[in-house]
Amino acid sequence: MKQSLFSHWSVQIALLTIVSLGSDHAGSWSAAIGMVKDAAAASSSGTEAGLPEHLATGIGMNDAVEEPPLAVVISDIHIGERYGCITGNPAVPGDYIRLNDSDGDGPYVRPEFMSFLEYCLGLKQQYGQIKYLVILGDMWDLAMNNQEDSFEQSMDFFQQLNALDEGMGLGDLFQNIIYIPGNHDHHLWEMLQERYWVTGRIEQGLPPLTMPRTLSLSFDITTGDILPENAGSELGIPTYNIVSSLLGLDDDSPVYVAYPNVYFRGLEGGHILLTHGHLFEPDWYMVTIMFGDLMVQQGIPLTIRNIEMFNAITTEWHSYSLGQTPPYEFWETVYDHSFDNLHPSQWEQTFLQILDEHITVNDVRGDPETPSRRYHSIEALESERGLVEYYLAQAQAECLSEGSWITALIYGHTHIPAFNEVFVRHHGEEVHPLWVHNTGGWVDIDAERYHLPAPMLIYGDGSVRALTLKNGVFSMGFAQ
Repeated sequence: MKQSLFSHWSVQIALLTIVSLGSDHAGSWSAAIGMVKDAAAASSSGTEAGLPEHLATGIGMNDAVEEPPLAVVISDIHIGERYGCITGNPAVPGDYIRLNDSDGDGPYVRPEFMSFLEYCLGLKQQYGQIKYLVILGDMWDLAMNNQEDSFEQSMDFFQQLNALDEGMGLGDLFQNIIYIPGNHDHHLWEMLQERYWVTGRIEQGLPPLTMPRTLSLSFDITTGDILPENAGSELGIPTYNIVSSLLGLDDDSPVYVAYPNVYFRGLEGGHILLTHGHLFEPDWYMVTIMFGDLMVQQGIPLTIRNIEMFNAITTEWHSYSLGQTPPYEFWETVYDHSFDNLHPSQWEQTFLQILDEHITVNDVRGDPETPSRRYHSIEALESERGLVEYYLAQAQAECLSEGSWITALIYGHTHIPAFNEVFVRHHGEEVHPLWVHNTGGWVDIDAERYHLPAPMLIYGDGSVRALTLKNGVFSMGFAQ
């Protein structure tokens, strides 16, 4: 449930703001205007648009699978956060175990994560190493915890996991790792860029290169290979890098880093987009909300790269800088108080007043006693339809050939799992269904509120399946 404070004091983008940016440039907001108008006129649900609400994507949820998955996809581990999956300071110690009971200072881990690793071990024993583990962001929580502690807890845990010698280390289970930063570990993306495009080169006596700001990767879903235009040293980030050390990996386990998108390109023009998901929310567009019209007037296209570039300063502020400022508990205290239904203290009222003077906020927390249910993720996309459609259109135009469509989306961020939901995209008179799958999260796991992890499995035929957590054990299928 630990996303961002601002995803609960949500910045609302008015449709007039989008339309007022009017430019015919392919990278401007105007490319989304037609889709936004169509979306407003059309129904929002797949059922009302004449599409079935739930369809299989190639393999029935209860069918036996006779082949290995190409990739296993997880997100929102939040290492270091006190309600996270791996931590040194658990808010509820009874919800955790330690790998080494004799180590009084060792990290705690949720037993559900060990169950997930055991499931992957079963896959490996049956089929051999799984080709990819895809981590969709918020692996490390640098917004709620200082980076030194989060990184130390990560290194300690995965080193202990390797030392167990039970074949459940990430390098034992997976041939390759794909890591896509989220909002809570956005700063790690900044560190990687600076390390491999700027400071590392300067240390070698070489001139710095321009940091890319965004870096997408594409994989062939039928072969599992990284596509040629992405492969090689031009990536800038070697396949043994900072992330490798944090995950207890050696140079025999390549780590590919991309931000904010990865594509699994499939058959017949259908492609799967994998991303963390924070860029589907207006909270991460503060600067372009305020100055987007001026940018367009100056001929600055609002591509995904430029959206990231302009808004990185606010992402770094509330997903890194505040968490790194002692006392480290301050930002988490602010966040926790936003959920406890108590009358805000004077300093919280002042904080909200300061926010309200700079941006329009809308408290959409609702009743904390009301359980979140299965449509949370799809409803989150529907609530920001114009923004989501614009982002998908940009992701499509920037990395796919003309006529190709993103037909499936796998993301995280909300901590609420979803599977086989239909988000109907509109393009003029055309209607395109987008299959939506959300990997849930490992923070504050609670079945009653539907805060659950739901790892996704991608197969070579383009189908996606979900793992269901029940009584602490993962199995194939998804509880609707």
